[in-house]
Amino acid sequence: MAFFQSGTKRFGWSLKKAFQIILILWIIHLIQVVLGTSFYQFGGLYPREIYGLKGILLSPLLHGDFMHLISNSAPLFVLTTIILFFYTSVAYLSLIHI
Repeated sequence: MAFFQSGTKRFGWSLKKAFQIILILWIIHLIQVVLGTSFYQFGGLYPREIYGLKGILLSPLLHGDFMHLISNSAPLFVLTTIILFFYTSVAYLSLIHI
């Protein structure tokens, strides 16, 4: 029974962390909408340009519109929860690489 409680606590923690990651994406997009600007100039991918290299790390945080963000949120939430629950020891490292 102790394992079940431990698993339940870990699952709750996984849900919480996955929700926080999704929340960060939504906050970034809402800031863009409220300010009426786009962060692509700061974090977008620009081929064959040195300043575009930072987009490799930052572009996953940017979304074109709300439909794009909505369609990415559900799968990202489910997959992040799964990876945090089942592979806790390597989850952060693998999420950074995603």
